[in-house]
Amino acid sequence: MYEVSNRSALEHDAYSFRIERSNLRWLYNANLDYCNELVRVNREENLNNHGQLKGAVFRAKTFSSDRVKGIAAFATVAAVSSHWMPVVLALGCGSTAPAVGLAGVLFYGMQKLNVNKTVNSIVIDDETGNLILSISNSPISTYKIMVSPTDVKSVVALGMDNLGADDVDSNLIEVKNYTNMATGEI
Repeated sequence: MYEVSNRSALEHDAYSFRIERSNLRWLYNANLDYCNELVRVNREENLNNHGQLKGAVFRAKTFSSDRVKGIAAFATVAAVSSHWMPVVLALGCGSTAPAVGLAGVLFYGMQKLNVNKTVNSIVIDDETGNLILSISNSPISTYKIMVSPTDVKSVVALGMDNLGADDVDSNLIEVKNYTNMATGEI
């Protein structure tokens, strides 16, 4: 509203006398309304975010930026392969250089799609109160483990918390004493 720093006492007096005391109450009430509106909007956003999780505590995005890059690399290889003859003729350097380039793009796509030991979702089991973690083995296969909340801890935060990336919070977690739900192995 009014910054007091770097002002002399005369400037402060001159400014404060220009504001009528009755208007201060209106300014105060307007500030309270603004703060209450911020709280309401944040509450609605939180409800919307929890609704999108469909009962889970955490759910990974289906198309992360790495998955999109991997799929785009495979699509590029498919597009160039389907028009192989025009590409080779347009480059005029034989078929070796484009083939090496396609192999590089193919390996790049495979590296981007290689998801291993990544938590896809965390759900709370209502009966036991334990956490059920869905962990990916490969891009298409997952397995589930059940673990007590006391046996899971975050080792380090890997996200860009201070750079404004709100939806990219990632953590390296340590899980002790878990049960593989498919095999029953502890």
